Amino acid sequence: MFHRDRPEKQYAPLYGKYHIGTITSSSLAGGLLTGKYNDGIPDGSHFATHSDFFTATVKQLQLPEAQLTKLAKEAWVAKDPNTSTVILGASKPEQIAENLKAIEVIPKLTPEIINKIGKILSNVPEPLPT
Repeated sequence: MFHRDRPEKQYAPLYGKYHIGTITSSSLAGGLLTGKYNDGIPDGSHFATHSDFFTATVKQLQLPEAQLTKLAKEAWVAKDPNTSTVILGASKPEQIAENLKAIEVIPKLTPEIINKIGKILSNVPEPLPT
């Protein structure tokens, strides 16, 4: 969600030309998008250097009616037509089963929700010049 320029812009011409897709990992930003840091980012964390930015962004991504739950964040990555594989991280087996439920959320990510996410993140890449 945070690093979109390369996969959505720089690699865009390659997907169709070579019939390939992107393999994503760390879709939940090392736990940042799971709610793990909702009560603040501890000193020494790899997010501590920009904690104000990350805390504010995560709060904005907590949309009403659980529209953007942890599963929706993974579904957002998987919904991209150029994503072929989403590598799920987990420290416990039950987390894998929970993460797989993101598949059920994909159809619920309406264009309105996708646009809202883009506005919150303010990182939608500009299209390549033609």
